Amino acid sequence: MPVVTGRPLVAHGDDEPILEAIHVEAVIGFSDHEVDVLQPLEADLVISRRPSSSYADDPADVLDHKGLENARRGAFRGARFRLIEAFAEAVARHVLHHERVRPVPVTVHKPGALTGARGVAVRMTRSRR
Repeated sequence: MPVVTGRPLVAHGDDEPILEAIHVEAVIGFSDHEVDVLQPLEADLVISRRPSSSYADDPADVLDHKGLENARRGAFRGARFRLIEAFAEAVARHVLHHERVRPVPVTVHKPGALTGARGVAVRMTRSRR
């Protein structure tokens, strides 16, 4: 396939890499049967960021998604939260540590949290002040 060259394209809005169903286990909940048990959680992130003026097909032009995910996974492994909302906010805070990231929508799923439902989830968007 030929490479198309020419004038740089103009970005309209932010670029939004999406990380889906990031799996982590944490102690989460406040019921007696939850306070000492690792439970599976999944997080979906949309990482809005200011785009480069033009991509040169160079990994240095973008966020290191694998590095970001590995750091996030390590930061929350074995963490203790009572609420999935608190966990989601901590994930957002972790992602917003990266300077070029703009407001970040985070969805956290807690599979099996309710009988008769696939799970419980919370979606929120956070930004730096």
